[in-house]
Amino acid sequence: MNLRNKVFGIAAASIFALSLGGSALAGTTTGEVNQKIATNEESADTLSAWLEGGAMREFTFSNTGDISYGSLTLGVKDERGSNAGWNVKLQVDPFEWTDEGQVVTGLVTDDIDSSGFHIYESRTLTSNPGSTANIGAVSTSPGLKDEQVVLSAARGAGTGKYFQPYGVSLAIPALQAPGTYTADVTVTIASAPGELGQ
Repeated sequence: MNLRNKVFGIAAASIFALSLGGSALAGTTTGEVNQKIATNEESADTLSAWLEGGAMREFTFSNTGDISYGSLTLGVKDERGSNAGWNVKLQVDPFEWTDEGQVVTGLVTDDIDSSGFHIYESRTLTSNPGSTANIGAVSTSPGLKDEQVVLSAARGAGTGKYFQPYGVSLAIPALQAPGTYTADVTVTIASAPGELGQ
């Protein structure tokens, strides 16, 4: 599948400050070392989301139409250090028939409408060590023809790297011509918690 990612991020450089004080006289002196850790808000790739993988099982031609099943995995990385939260939206274009050189008679070669492309289950989220919790994922969705929030981190969470797999389904119309159908998937991440399914 083709992928278009929209990414928003903010970052800032870290600063190391060292301050030592003492007396010229003999004896014990005290000092302090200051370490400042600043938010990382200069590089756009500190907050990003992408399509890690997606595939549909092969579907056998049907006179009456049916449901095809598959999987889709989203990746998210948040290295801003702000724990501001985020939301990931997903939108899928129509599935276009790519076998245009093939001659078919009496069968449907129209695009398959992505309003029939749904998330039907969320699977186990995986994360890198040190990642914060409180990540929400939709367990079902309406058709993804229109953009939907499918993954969200609350404020105070979301720092780290995550992979969220989903079970997905696509309604195949009756008499849809055999061949390969391809859809573009757009993944968008924004720096704020979002309401799942909206």
